Amino acid sequence: MLSRRHRLIGVASPAATELRRAFRSEAALEAIRAHSKDADGPAHLALYNYPTFAGGYAALAADLFHRRLRRRLLVLPFSSVEPFRAGDFEGAGFQTCYLLDFIGPNNFALELSRFIPSVIAFDHRRSTLARIPHLGHCPSNLELNIDTTKSSARATFDYFSRNLAEIKSDSVSWEYFIFQFIIWCHLREKGKWVCSLFHRICVRSCWTKKMRRGFLMFSNT
Repeated sequence: MLSRRHRLIGVASPAATELRRAFRSEAALEAIRAHSKDADGPAHLALYNYPTFAGGYAALAADLFHRRLRRRLLVLPFSSVEPFRAGDFEGAGFQTCYLLDFIGPNNFALELSRFIPSVIAFDHRRSTLARIPHLGHCPSNLELNIDTTKSSARATFDYFSRNLAEIKSDSVSWEYFIFQFIIWCHLREKGKWVCSLFHRICVRSCWTKKMRRGFLMFSNT
């Protein structure tokens, strides 16, 4: 049954410009500049396709990986409503840029690779695969992971879990299983996304030991 969202009396709808503040806004550009001025080591960038679920969960995988290794990561939504330009990131000093569930419009990925040492993209669309030949020669620092057999979220999760296993011997952390559970929910429920509540609870790290043990047993079934 379709439910209708009721509008609150006396509350005005947000203007279109207000809604776009989450994309290429002054706040987003300021966050980019702030990372370029920070002296706490190299910074990394993750741009995820908004508003796709695959992009959002791929961003979660990137965040968990960098959080686990205590690496700085700036995560920003990329939308065609108010898209970033490659030049927005030039001079910011990012060592790596992840494009999650998209490769960007036109030659966006190629332009980023001219000043970012490593650009890694994940996508699963056949339309994206058809665009690759038109990009011409891809430089060695541009890695395009286009797999039409699985979601971008799953491909991103696999990528970071492999890297985590290579870097740390204790890679099987409870954070690892949180994202595994989220992916499991997505594949099992076919888009119902029943795991949103679990996500909010897990990220806030407020589970008891008993709840975590139950979660691990459930995720392995």
